[in-house]
Amino acid sequence: MQLSAGIHAVEVHYFQGGGEWELEAEVRGGGMGSLALETVLVESEAALKAARDAKDPNDPDTLVVDEAKVFKGRKLFANLGCANCHRMNEGGEDVVSQLAANLAKPIGELKAGGCLAEKPAGWLPNYSLSQVQKKALETVLTSPKGPSDAEGRIRETMVTLNCLACHQRGKEGGPIEEFNTLFKTTQPEMGDEARVPPLLYLTGAKLRAPYLEKILAEGAKDRPYMLTRMPGFGKAASHLVAELKKADKLPAVPVVLEKESVAKVKSTGRFLTGATAFGCIKCHTFQGNRAEGVQGIDMTLMPVRLERDWFHAYVDRPQEIRPGTRMPTAFRDGKSILDDVLDGTASQQIEAMWVYLSDGPKARLPLGLQKQALALTPVGDPIIYRNFIEGAGARAIGVGYPEKVNLAFDANELRLALLWQDAFMDAAKHWTDRGVGFEGPLGEAIVPLAKGVGLARLKDAKEAWPTQTAREAGWKFGGYRLAEKGRPVFFYGDGKTAVEDGFTPLSGAKKGLTRVVTTKGESGLYLRVAVGKLEKKADGSYELDGLGIRAKGLIERGENERKELLLPLAEGATSIEYVW
Repeated sequence: MQLSAGIHAVEVHYFQGGGEWELEAEVRGGGMGSLALETVLVESEAALKAARDAKDPNDPDTLVVDEAKVFKGRKLFANLGCANCHRMNEGGEDVVSQLAANLAKPIGELKAGGCLAEKPAGWLPNYSLSQVQKKALETVLTSPKGPSDAEGRIRETMVTLNCLACHQRGKEGGPIEEFNTLFKTTQPEMGDEARVPPLLYLTGAKLRAPYLEKILAEGAKDRPYMLTRMPGFGKAASHLVAELKKADKLPAVPVVLEKESVAKVKSTGRFLTGATAFGCIKCHTFQGNRAEGVQGIDMTLMPVRLERDWFHAYVDRPQEIRPGTRMPTAFRDGKSILDDVLDGTASQQIEAMWVYLSDGPKARLPLGLQKQALALTPVGDPIIYRNFIEGAGARAIGVGYPEKVNLAFDANELRLALLWQDAFMDAAKHWTDRGVGFEGPLGEAIVPLAKGVGLARLKDAKEAWPTQTAREAGWKFGGYRLAEKGRPVFFYGDGKTAVEDGFTPLSGAKKGLTRVVTTKGESGLYLRVAVGKLEKKADGSYELDGLGIRAKGLIERGENERKELLLPLAEGATSIEYVW
């Protein structure tokens, strides 16, 4: 905040959450470092004046303002040229230099000699310049306009700010032999990649503009294993963002996988980065979780830092894009070593990883990262897992079927909350120590379904879906029974209607479930099957982000991305098919 000179009221609010009874408050601002708040506190302006008046003028630590000297000093500051270089604010305005600007010749008219002479005259400053420095200054003096192209301006800035002392761009820069050994790392097995700041090759094509602006202004600490730290240059280097973007280009990567559901693409990307595919997590940390070997830069930072086109190019051709890297390649001539995933096409597999990583800190951990996993795998009969499941609430009931399809039922809201495929659940969090927190599904192709109460009694299909909870509406979960092959059937009711809700995996090549909802009692019930960007197919079925939904009597309502799919529940059995 901007404060004017004077006294300002201060309030300190704090919360004692436990531990020691201690409070410290500091104040910090432009032109001063951190100060303990109590050192600048006064009771009132009158108290401050009284304290100043009480000081002994003969005390050497007491500053006595001599207004005559202040007046003379102000004139000297303006007249001697101090204001040409130094800033002094008075009354909200900068003091303007009174020294005539034409006393000094333009840079282009300067001649060799003066401070550049072999032995500067006694009245001239002697900067002890080396021959290299003198030559550099003479070069600038003969062509003071500076470079006209982006690359030239980039080089000029990097030389001025000494970026090339650590970084190499083109054939220039990088640590000189004398200082090379001073660059250290905590990961010597990673070689120079972990020790020496990265090459500035295609940097403008590599880094996103907001991130590039941030590291130029504030410095960077994204490589904790590298003991050399990049300084922040504030606004002095801000123009480099536009210049680097102009100078460094890569061919644009066409859009791929646009016909695939986002959930399926992320699922594939998660598989590819995991231990059983490309094994990216063997060398890269992920959300702070350690890798098996060297601790490379955290993968969840990549979409924040990197441009999509550069990510595609680097993963496809690492040695070409970053010469000397230890990053292996899994692709050749546009084809992958994993030819059974996304047609074995490099661009599709790389895009899947990019989309998956774009969730950043919210991305699900890759398979193989959790070393102490307790994976629950259904064999023969389904596994029922009652616990805190992410996306299904605190009274979630997970069901894993041997057919490698899974669901989570929310017993609070009486709704089908999640569908997913392959691996079921990792019970390590809940079955060790205190078992605190939510755990998400372990498998792939996760499809979240509509939140809120799962069914409601409506006057007609036009009535708005209720916002009250299932309990507030009078519904009560009754539990479940095990039907054929140990498959659970949930039952619940509201005193007027009894409901049974069961699921059976589809047979054959299709992965999915058939849901049968059986009601007995009063009519007027509707099941909310889905909410979102629904697409109706020619055969009358619907699709929601890769999930196919088929049932007789489905009612579509709403608009755009908030469409609802309702299903009237007549007395008896009603079937719904989910395929994904």
